[in-house]
Amino acid sequence: MNGLKLLILVPALCCITLPAVAEDYISFGGGASFWNQTHNSDELEGGSEPGYLVNLTLGREYENAYRAEVELSFRQNNVHGINDPDNGKKSTGDGNILQGTALFINVAYDFRAGKSIRPYIMAGPGVIYLKVSDDDDPVTPLDDSSTTYAFQVGFGARFNVTENIRGDIGVGQMITATTDLEDLHTQYDTTTVTAAVVMNF
Repeated sequence: MNGLKLLILVPALCCITLPAVAEDYISFGGGASFWNQTHNSDELEGGSEPGYLVNLTLGREYENAYRAEVELSFRQNNVHGINDPDNGKKSTGDGNILQGTALFINVAYDFRAGKSIRPYIMAGPGVIYLKVSDDDDPVTPLDDSSTTYAFQVGFGARFNVTENIRGDIGVGQMITATTDLEDLHTQYDTTTVTAAVVMNF
């Protein structure tokens, strides 16, 4: 319930506090997704090899250097290990994949607004649909899905290509609330490195 209130409150505050003078944009990007294995309670583990991320973002850029965004993203990583809570054994999860389709509401701040190169920071809450499934003849096939809350932060830089087109290089960190997939406690924690094309309209 608190997460739902946050999803409603953040965009509402943006609409109230940000000025009316604005410019809209759309961006499409992609890059590498690294599944961080830092949670001792996780029973579904990621591998060390990177997965991938693609995203589509609609945003509005304000004169005071703030940006408000709605971001749709998809990411995928390979499953590496399965910690069975019933017998305390660890087995291979190779051959399974974990996918996440997410919708985020972001707020970003551009440093050096109006300049040709603009570093930025961003953050935003969201919801994510997680699905684990077999992909390549696994020893232990998995097949389950769940929807939960997520939060992401990031930083990067945008740079002018033409008058209406910009490039975007960024690093992001996303973490989900703990959820169960095949009765395995899972927290999808990823670091992403992405590049995007941004078009103003």
